[in-house]
Amino acid sequence: MRLAPAVRHTAVFLLAVVATARADGPSAPAVTADQAVEETRQDDDGRIVLSARTATVDGSTAKLESDPGNQRIGLWTNPADTVSWIWKPTRWGVYDARLTYSSAAQSGSEIEVAVGDTPLTCRLESTGDWNRYASLPFGRVVIPTTAEFTIRVRCTKLVGNAVMNLKAITLTPTCEGIPPRQAADGMVTLHGRDATVRGTTLRWEPAEKKQTLGFWTRPTDAAEWTFTLDAPGTFDVEVLQGCGTGQGGSEMAIDVDRDRSNGCTLAFTVEDTGGFQAFKPRTVGRVTIDATGDHTLRVQPTKIAKTAACDIEDSPANGTSARVSPADERLVSRVFRVFVSQPQKTLPRMSGYLPQSGIFLPSARRLSEFGRLAALV
Repeated sequence: MRLAPAVRHTAVFLLAVVATARADGPSAPAVTADQAVEETRQDDDGRIVLSARTATVDGSTAKLESDPGNQRIGLWTNPADTVSWIWKPTRWGVYDARLTYSSAAQSGSEIEVAVGDTPLTCRLESTGDWNRYASLPFGRVVIPTTAEFTIRVRCTKLVGNAVMNLKAITLTPTCEGIPPRQAADGMVTLHGRDATVRGTTLRWEPAEKKQTLGFWTRPTDAAEWTFTLDAPGTFDVEVLQGCGTGQGGSEMAIDVDRDRSNGCTLAFTVEDTGGFQAFKPRTVGRVTIDATGDHTLRVQPTKIAKTAACDIEDSPANGTSARVSPADERLVSRVFRVFVSQPQKTLPRMSGYLPQSGIFLPSARRLSEFGRLAALV
């Protein structure tokens, strides 16, 4: 990938915040090798690790076993015993859940992991040795608020003489909606609802008046999309930005395929536009993507000037800022726009957000707004 000085056609991606119902479900359980986990922590990328060391054990047999480099809940021979943690999240959002465990017993025991009010079940395979640990993905959950909740593990079916050695439960932020794919007309639309949040405070705000990625108060927080291209090309990156009076000056980076040798970074400074909804279109650079397949785009502050960096927000309701000006009208135009506005310090209204499924149901008005915007581009 490179910055292209000139192209025969304009290519723009649309980075908007429009609610979309998730169609994907939890990943199928599969055992993979994993490193040992010892401490309960939350990483800067938002990952939550709940270790055996801090778990509460209720029952007659299961207990914490402590060896150097190997803290685990073991001796779990009574299937009625339970293991739990209480956690207060710093953000709400969608997470993939994994169990780190070992077992020398025969395969077939079944467990339930209740994350708040969401029960997830999985079947345990033997790892071949009580000291050989594996990581088992067992589902996807939505944490709907920042209120304290309980994660509880229990055995629902015991095969053999012991349940497992339990080392940790890990919750990793994942795609909030549906991974984007390039449309037939060449356009790639990156909705805020479809981002993966890499951070501890940034979050998708589904309230009717928000529809935005907000609470961007830490420079380590980032919004990331994995999108699929069927038709590579050169793309202009346009920022449609709004910022409240006196709140400008934050510096932002847009990384495209940052983990590849041909990746590139664009930078822009958030400008004061006089109001959160006073959007100003700005072209911040041009990139060329040479290959089909999956690619990533990541937006992250490099400097937060005031209390927060910005929101990545929906377009104005009337859609008047959606414009396409192809350099060659014979070629397909592609759209890649970034909508940025300053955050509002109000908690979102969660009505319409379905914690069990991770689906937010937008109003008919919101859908019609996006329909007008799509028609313009």
